[in-house]
Amino acid sequence: MAAPRKRTITTDDRTIVRPPTAMRVFTRWTTDDLEIAEALTMGGSLWRAADLCWALLGDSRVWAAAETRVKGLLSLPLSWDESGDGRSSGRVARALADGDFWLAHSEAALFALALWGIILGVGLAQRVWMEAPSGRLVGVLKPYDLRYLRWDKFRRVWVVKTELGDVDIVPGERRWVLYAPSCSGEPDGDERPWMYGAWRRCGRPWLLKYLGLGDFGHHSEVHGSPIRTADYDAAAAGTTGTAVSKTGGGTSGSSGSVVADLGDKLANTGGDSTIIPPRGWRIRFVEATANTWKMFPAEVDLAAREIVIAITGQASSTEIQQGQETGATLHGTVRGDLIRADALTLSTCLHDRCLADYAELNFGSRDLAPWPRWKTDPPANIAARGNAMKALGDGIVSLDRVAPEGKRVDRAAIFEEAGIALEKIPAGAVTTHAATPRRTDSQSVVNISTLSTVKAGAGQGGPDDLFRRFFEDFFRRHGGGPGGPGGPGGEDEEDA
Repeated sequence: MAAPRKRTITTDDRTIVRPPTAMRVFTRWTTDDLEIAEALTMGGSLWRAADLCWALLGDSRVWAAAETRVKGLLSLPLSWDESGDGRSSGRVARALADGDFWLAHSEAALFALALWGIILGVGLAQRVWMEAPSGRLVGVLKPYDLRYLRWDKFRRVWVVKTELGDVDIVPGERRWVLYAPSCSGEPDGDERPWMYGAWRRCGRPWLLKYLGLGDFGHHSEVHGSPIRTADYDAAAAGTTGTAVSKTGGGTSGSSGSVVADLGDKLANTGGDSTIIPPRGWRIRFVEATANTWKMFPAEVDLAAREIVIAITGQASSTEIQQGQETGATLHGTVRGDLIRADALTLSTCLHDRCLADYAELNFGSRDLAPWPRWKTDPPANIAARGNAMKALGDGIVSLDRVAPEGKRVDRAAIFEEAGIALEKIPAGAVTTHAATPRRTDSQSVVNISTLSTVKAGAGQGGPDDLFRRFFEDFFRRHGGGPGGPGGPGGEDEEDA
């Protein structure tokens, strides 16, 4: 029986820690800002790096790739690996599965913790302890802004800035949860987990896209509208060409006031404007003809690819490409090894920093804390597996044809190696195959792969007959039924 419950939660443990009042965040980023953010992290300050991460998360491509990676993991089936005494550990796992786990660790909180662990390299959350409807104590996970986390390299301790001042994160206390996928065990600032964050690989491509889109907009503003100008032809003007200037006086066609007046009219040209130029003047629109605009989409595409590679580990796009029937395959673009690694590191973090305290407070021992396990195995492709099994059957038939006399392929060994489960046919069961009569004539079989004609021996028949004979022979070896030992149509009896 488990030891009596140890309820040592204080009033402070039930209180939410508030961050300081938010300070202004720079909204215009340059290459100098990136370098400053990287330089500050060398001293343990994550303030500017966290600002950059917030800016990165405002980009649709960064957000889509990160959301796919994290939410794809959290949407997988969750099970529990029990630990400690069998009966007691089972009670802890059942209590968590019955609702305590999701009450304490909501999907949104886990998403934020894992997201920042991937993007910045370290995630931070606090636990606010409360009594669940079941009567057990749970530490509710609440994300904390990473702008207020720093590593004190002189004292070698993590420090969190709160509205009441700086607070040290002491190993073993029940308030703070740090998730650093690149660290072993308790996240250690000496390991510089922020250096492994995706922000260092996404920053410059994102800035290229960020500045490129601004340049694209300015380019479109200049080149999207033609330049409006006018040319004066003295020969066409003659001697009577006059126009009323903006000062109201009559002037010659080439006077400065006429030029100014016509320039104002061209500048104010709108959708319904009409201009009658003075005699001798011709209005002309000058449009850009070069394809210089193509550099901007190329910049954006290059940045998008670099961002997706940095977060998902491969260059698959988050948008549907030509030739794809659906977008289903696009949302599984995260490399499988990254998904498995995320599942393992997040499981370790939750076990060591959250579930161990839960087990100790409610069941008397930290050793009873189970391990959360997300099922990261990819779903089976039934169609591909069916095609592979059919190809395996065809291959066995082909090998039997070229085997030495008196020999054939060991079906049972091949099926075992291929992972194909076998069972005996129940007595009286109806099989889907029928006995194949012995062929006595010679038949030509077309080898499709080589487009050549192969002469089949007597009694072998065509490919369909050979395929049926393979399964008849297989069932004769592994069970009874029609075509089995002693059944009708049997051809090759097994040796006693």
